[in-house]
Amino acid sequence: MFDCRLAKDVIYPLPTSVESSSNVLECLYIPYNIDFEFVGPWTLDKRQLVRSFYHTVVANLPVSTFFPSKSKQSRFIIVLLNGSSNDDNDGHHHSYNKYTIPTKENEQYKLYVDKEQVRMMVYSHLGAMNAIKTLVQVVYANKEHAICVIYLPLVIKDSPSIEYRGLLLDTEFIKSLIRGMNISNEQTYTVIGQILSTLGRLFPDPYIHLGGDEVSVECWLEDKELVARMAQKGIHSGDQYMPYFLDRLLDIANKTLPPSKQLIFWEDSFVDLFLLQHGQYQKILHPNSTSTSTSPVYNSNNIIYQVWKGGETIGEYLRDQEIIYSFGFYMDPSFQSCKSFEDCYSRFVPTNISNLLGVEGCAWEMTQPSSNCTEKDLTVVERGFNDRVWFRLIAMSENLWSHDQIPKLTNNNNNNNAKDRAHSFTKQILSKQLSKSMLFDNNSNNPQTTIDRILNHIKKTK
Repeated sequence: MFDCRLAKDVIYPLPTSVESSSNVLECLYIPYNIDFEFVGPWTLDKRQLVRSFYHTVVANLPVSTFFPSKSKQSRFIIVLLNGSSNDDNDGHHHSYNKYTIPTKENEQYKLYVDKEQVRMMVYSHLGAMNAIKTLVQVVYANKEHAICVIYLPLVIKDSPSIEYRGLLLDTEFIKSLIRGMNISNEQTYTVIGQILSTLGRLFPDPYIHLGGDEVSVECWLEDKELVARMAQKGIHSGDQYMPYFLDRLLDIANKTLPPSKQLIFWEDSFVDLFLLQHGQYQKILHPNSTSTSTSPVYNSNNIIYQVWKGGETIGEYLRDQEIIYSFGFYMDPSFQSCKSFEDCYSRFVPTNISNLLGVEGCAWEMTQPSSNCTEKDLTVVERGFNDRVWFRLIAMSENLWSHDQIPKLTNNNNNNNAKDRAHSFTKQILSKQLSKSMLFDNNSNNPQTTIDRILNHIKKTK
């Protein structure tokens, strides 16, 4: 007999486990205005957030041509569990207690549905929202926005393979500030101190990124004024001037940021920071100091490095450092870009690294809603943020959420499950989120155009 039980590979993102029957004719009827039963230490604002999210998602569901007859009154129970789960039986690696990028929220959930009730077991409002996004993929909906959950009894469990998944944006406005970033000018350090003090006060999260990548120290020697100031400090090479800047920067960070704030630097700065922290530049940077101490000027445990050059760096330098991994997850034209859905979906992530905090995709120079760009191979492509980032970000998100178990797409196989999931759920996601976004601040920026381009791209590559 044909088995029509729910297959987990039709759900987006791919869940850890699915157990269900094959019954699609009977269902649990849930009216649109059902009263949620919140069990556990829910705050009022989190209850309202979950309730609003449910109504928004359900209101956007397409009306089904088939809708079973109403069943008896159902219950919708959302249980907030205390603490964090480190249950390794679900096949994922959890480290919610150890790492806190970007929040301390636990996103995992367990969803149970039978003929009488929906029960969600979660550790945060994010877990409840993830469970709702999964639930609406196994329902019929009517024009009153009521839903009927099928495949009863149904049990779905899920959690992210990689807890922190982010997007690093560069809007290119930094170029207008370069003139004011002369590191030989004392005013620069005054401004840095004011900025860090303000950021530390306004943003309570425990992280701040201080950059430090691709610094061209050779160009400093082409500036006569800068060379003269270097000479005044007893510095005669750009390789020594970068540690000077980092030394000043760390000193300012020490004095202006809360002690709990962790610093993030690009991996390029590791060698200078390591030597700086162990007193190797003491005589050059502080020639008049009588101290012979080689103790670190800044606690190295408070520094996280963002890797963009590849896994070799991790083995050579960063074995004992906490890292954020970005190699291969760039969305601009570069040697390590993921240039298609398949590329982003199948990118390697070094999950065997014990100190991996998470992964950030990177989108550089995204200044225009829509624009053309000539690539290195002379092909002309759309480079605007709206047209370039979203479908790749969706592929990256599923890769990182389900990284431990998803079948990887390659050019040599026909496994299109990931694109099928993205195709069925992408339009709903983007139509809700992009239409409300400040990315579309005038009539020329139509979110439907972006959605159509993404869906057409997925269809063409199937």
